[in-house]
Amino acid sequence: TFTASFGEETYDESEKARLTASYFNCENISININPSARDLIDFISSGLDQPFADSSILANYLVSKEAAKQVKTALSGLGGDELFAGYPRYLGIRMAKYLNKIPKNLIKTAYLISTLIPEIKSSSNWPGRIKRLFKGIEKEEFYGYWLSQIKDNKIFFEDIKPSFVGALEAENPAKFEFENYLEGDLLYLTDISSMYASLEIRVPFLDIRLIEKIASLPLDLKTKGFEQKYILKKIMKDLLPSHCFKGKKGFQIPLSRWFCKELKEFAFDLLYSSKEDFYEKKSALELLENHCKGKTDNSDLIYSLCVWELWIRNEKK
Repeated sequence: TFTASFGEETYDESEKARLTASYFNCENISININPSARDLIDFISSGLDQPFADSSILANYLVSKEAAKQVKTALSGLGGDELFAGYPRYLGIRMAKYLNKIPKNLIKTAYLISTLIPEIKSSSNWPGRIKRLFKGIEKEEFYGYWLSQIKDNKIFFEDIKPSFVGALEAENPAKFEFENYLEGDLLYLTDISSMYASLEIRVPFLDIRLIEKIASLPLDLKTKGFEQKYILKKIMKDLLPSHCFKGKKGFQIPLSRWFCKELKEFAFDLLYSSKEDFYEKKSALELLENHCKGKTDNSDLIYSLCVWELWIRNEKK
């Protein structure tokens, strides 16, 4: 088995991976991902045929590269979260049913209180999630709001923003995840990063028969209270060790901290020297400043802008 290690407890799951491999008498190889990934950002960005800003492509590439030294084909757990409601936003959908019964003035008060809590640089960032929950709860398109990185950001010119925001609204969250996030993001990055490494990836969770069966189940079977992927855990409870059922941290890179330390100068230089009219340079630099001050976690948006800059500069060479 192969996994990524980030050297930070809030992001790292390499110990769980080691224990799981040991349970099945398998060898586990852990690949360390550190801020030197800055070099990979340039490599991945210039090697793609489009600007692609999901930072997990870096970890996927490094893990695939290491795996390709020993195997030609590997299995991925991709699709499990989309099928079995594994993302925190699915809990938000359940909570919305109850929170919408609370008077709006109390919701607004709760939101104002949540803004006083500093966001934290971790994979969970619960203060940021609470803030988005209360701010988006009374919006008709609340699911799209929770997914969006740009709705309340002034960085994009007004004539550009509607084309992005309009694509985020969805009546069926699971359908939205499959058609947009899974197909347009996760499958693409898995395919392209493994191809770079000459590795073939198979995704058992995306077997059409399994998809059709699980898609027919109600959300109440996938989440139970605050427990996610409920039915999957029930099915696997006698087959997997207990630590596998504790909350996972996701395949995220600790960009939040890196942009305040090792990658801060890198990001500032890129954004400050920008000659693009796709976004407001001043607002972009404010995003970085507010991020480093701990006001709000802007790491995903900062990374997106950096990837765009690297990609467009390479295209103009």
